[in-house]
Amino acid sequence: MSFVPLCSHVAFRSWLRCVAVLLPFLGHAEAVAQTGAGAPVYLWGIQAGCEQQEQSTKNLADALARQGVPVQFLRSPKEQPLPVCPGPVYSGSTGCMDALTLQCPAATGSVIGGLIEKGKQVTRTRLWLYDLATGRRAVRDDYCHQCDPDLDKVLAAHVRLLLQAPPWDPALSSQPMYCRESSVERTRPSGRLYLGVFGAFPGGDMRSELMRRIALKRSAANLDALHLISERSAPERITAGSPGSQVLMIEKAEGAKASLTLWDQNTQRLASRSVPCAAGCLEGVTQAAAELQDTCFEAGCVGIQPADVRPIAACEPWPDSACPAFVGSTSEPPRSSSLLSSGQATAAMAFMGTGLGLSVATSIGLWIANEKVFLLVDKYSINRLFTPAAAATTALTVGLIGLSVPAFLWLDAHRKSTAAGTGSSRSGGKATELTSPLVCPGAAPSSIGTVPASARTVRVRGQG
Repeated sequence: MSFVPLCSHVAFRSWLRCVAVLLPFLGHAEAVAQTGAGAPVYLWGIQAGCEQQEQSTKNLADALARQGVPVQFLRSPKEQPLPVCPGPVYSGSTGCMDALTLQCPAATGSVIGGLIEKGKQVTRTRLWLYDLATGRRAVRDDYCHQCDPDLDKVLAAHVRLLLQAPPWDPALSSQPMYCRESSVERTRPSGRLYLGVFGAFPGGDMRSELMRRIALKRSAANLDALHLISERSAPERITAGSPGSQVLMIEKAEGAKASLTLWDQNTQRLASRSVPCAAGCLEGVTQAAAELQDTCFEAGCVGIQPADVRPIAACEPWPDSACPAFVGSTSEPPRSSSLLSSGQATAAMAFMGTGLGLSVATSIGLWIANEKVFLLVDKYSINRLFTPAAAATTALTVGLIGLSVPAFLWLDAHRKSTAAGTGSSRSGGKATELTSPLVCPGAAPSSIGTVPASARTVRVRGQG
């Protein structure tokens, strides 16, 4: 072997070692490029409905750190986990953004938080990313229905996708964003499908017909031909030497059911179905086999699974119930427990005064008309035509005066006391001190404290 080829071989092996060392950090470098070079990433927390998921938040931070995406926790002044974002659950990130914008205007970096919902069919996430420097928000909806048993791995995968390609400034609604977008191109495994059919099915041997249908389906989709297996074996052994393959096992189980399992080599995950099979189940098994082949085994299925095979549960609306506001996060005066505000009392006094004035005017007018107006009948004049009406109106007016005097006195006293209370809360005395719900990102320990009521405060918007 000559010296030059030997040097080339050594250099090539050194290059491969460098690539192997740097490859885990390429995803982090791409995420940093999207969110700002060197900008710190802070974690607000993960919530399920209006409950903070402290363990999921901690597991997510650990998983991201293992993947080369270090994050820092945002904490309260007492070093406690932050409360959930206030406002409607589906757009709760708005309340957290308000707190960060108004209380931490000089902070830099990015903040991550989100929702998670674990269902029987799918696990859904709605993660948000807030850029402190620009005030922009990115939100990403995702789901998986053959998720990793470890939830932190699913969350970490979805966070990495959000950091790598943040969809900025979305119009939020309770409907997941992927359900409002056009369907994606169907993505199928490019490897082989190994099929095994075992057991005695009712109605005769349906093995040949079932294999023919599955083979036709794969041929129409331009997929690799079907490979039959005649003996049960571990799926890892069956797919050895055939990357990207799947193993579909169909078996007549005990009782009146047929069981189907699909194993995916890339993710090492298993999906299963059960079909009633009392008397002939070819159609049911064929349908179940087709559904299994459409299974998304990835941690994030948006952009992978087409809309026509997406689980119904993936598109159910997010909850629109509202989570409570931060305790002590607003300087608005407490609401009065009185029945009427100062303005309502004034309006009631004006209404009563107008009604009483009209009643008095009507009584006077009727008495004047009673004296001036008369009726001629056969050269005889009839006077005092309005005496009954004038008397009735006068009696009504006297009654209204009797009721109005105490009502006026009560409303006036109520109006003055309410106005005095409002004025004192706005300008009288020393301003109250409000505890900040969080320690600002990058703040020194000495800056942990209170926010004056005269400063800008958190106001929770109802919509995202």
